[in-house]
Amino acid sequence: MSPLKASWSLDGCYIVMGGWTDCRNRALIKLIVSSISGPYFLKAIDCSSQEKNTMFLKDQLCDAIAEVGPSNVVQVITDASPVCKVAGVMVQKE
Repeated sequence: MSPLKASWSLDGCYIVMGGWTDCRNRALIKLIVSSISGPYFLKAIDCSSQEKNTMFLKDQLCDAIAEVGPSNVVQVITDASPVCKVAGVMVQKE
């Protein structure tokens, strides 16, 4: 995966955050890094014991940006829910 990660500093990348519920009714969030070199599964978070509020989502996005490298991130993509929109604005301000 090193060549894929190395391309992020050259071409930039997107962080894609999405949520779903698994067959056991657990709320999960997935974070994927996408770039011209291909997708990279960053992590999945079991947040069934967490409230998925704006602060929680903002913290997850900020952690992902820090892990990928802030200078490598061109864009963050989430779903269009109001909670995600507010979390995105909070990330931009930070």
